[in-house]
Amino acid sequence: MRGRRPLVLAAAGLAACSVAFAHAGRGPARGFRLPDASAACRVEAGTLVCRSLAVPRGLALPGRGTPRAVRAPIWWDASTPVLHRFVYEGVSCRIVGQALVCRNASGAAIEVGPRQISVAL
Repeated sequence: MRGRRPLVLAAAGLAACSVAFAHAGRGPARGFRLPDASAACRVEAGTLVCRSLAVPRGLALPGRGTPRAVRAPIWWDASTPVLHRFVYEGVSCRIVGQALVCRNASGAAIEVGPRQISVAL
């Protein structure tokens, strides 16, 4: 038994490395979430869509123009990465305190957190 343990640990370590490299090789993330998973954003049909678990509607933020309310659900789980900065086609996001704050090239901004979702034009 004692001789098998290092092999098992080595195999587990190799599997973890494989997962890290597989994720790294996929290209830029298409979605991200808050560390507590209470809110997330995902690129859907070329537009960033964000939601909070506590709010029934989400917000879509295009690269230019005004954000709009959406009903479209977005999906995230523990495998969705936590990114402290995200940039996609005119939209840039970052984590500020306990919220995702995203701004587009027109200056419109949205804030999505554990219990709120808001727009600033």
